[in-house]
Amino acid sequence: MPVAIHFLLNPLEGRVDEPPDYLKQNTQLLHFERLQNHEFDSQQMANFSRRLTNVENNLQRVTTDLQGLKDNVLVIMKLSMHDDDDETEENVVLFEMTYASLIACIVAGFFRRLLF
Repeated sequence: MPVAIHFLLNPLEGRVDEPPDYLKQNTQLLHFERLQNHEFDSQQMANFSRRLTNVENNLQRVTTDLQGLKDNVLVIMKLSMHDDDDETEENVVLFEMTYASLIACIVAGFFRRLLF
């Protein structure tokens, strides 16, 4: 038998015959991998949701604490304020503007930390 015909008629060396249920096994493996990926994605979303809730709760606590501090400082400033003292009135306005700026920085810091 010539070499070319012998090569064409014999199966390739090292070739592995597939089991009869190869497609079914492959489908099951793909389905299992898909389920694992979905479960992993769900866990990541749940973790992210928990982290976001914790950050929102912490932010609410900080905001409440700062509001209490602002109220106490304003009460002290108004108690020490005289009727004809315009400088103290300006100090109260300046304090309120500084407080608003501080709250904005804290909120931005919380969300920057959450995103990065």
